[in-house]
Amino acid sequence: SDLTVLGQAEAAGADVYVNIAGQSCVLSYGANRFYDDVYNLMWLVGALTVGGFNYLRQTSTKVPQTESGMSGLKGAYRAVCKQAISNGFIAPGAWTAADTFGDTEDFHRNIANFSFYVYSAPVALQAAADRATREAPVCQIAIKFSGAIHSSAVIVQFNV
Repeated sequence: SDLTVLGQAEAAGADVYVNIAGQSCVLSYGANRFYDDVYNLMWLVGALTVGGFNYLRQTSTKVPQTESGMSGLKGAYRAVCKQAISNGFIAPGAWTAADTFGDTEDFHRNIANFSFYVYSAPVALQAAADRATREAPVCQIAIKFSGAIHSSAVIVQFNV
């Protein structure tokens, strides 16, 4: 029966495409991660890759291996994060994981106010071997998922 298949899908954590009262929808159980989280993370990786590449290749000369150059590169990554806000993937909130990086106060403030934090160690602290190969300091980005509402409850109070 349809309920048996639905129960099996729920147990497996599979998304199910259904029609309920004439309305098409997806029932997502999240046991294997919600599909939108997986898709959004794939989009983010691709968009950051393209954004970083385009920033490095947009100039007719070179991007200096300085804080100014890193500021531009991190700006390209920030632009992707702002797009993630626009498409509803990330939103401001409280960071609940134990891991942080960079300045802890800046980290928490940026997550709370903007939904993301972009950090790189200073170029001056970069290893000579990395400078010689023209590799940028590693950029770290923290994002706060916006989450999604999949169901609701309602309380109705009435008086006769």
